[in-house]
Amino acid sequence: LHAYRIGLRTYRAKHFKNKRGVDNPKSKLTESQVLEIRNLRKNHTAKEIEGITGVPMSTIYNICLRKTWTHI
Repeated sequence: LHAYRIGLRTYRAKHFKNKRGVDNPKSKLTESQVLEIRNLRKNHTAKEIEGITGVPMSTIYNICLRKTWTHI
């Protein structure tokens, strides 16, 4: 309720809703980087990919399991 009262919820819904991937202003990766991570996962562990790309392991898992970046 607090977020609605001070307007945070409205702001988020207005500015970030339905913006996926690089269209989302908070995105840290590009579509080509996501595809590279998925390709690297075929032959490397998440820890190795973390060392190569600098992307946290939890993000790598979410990308490979298609919990995030599902539109690619």
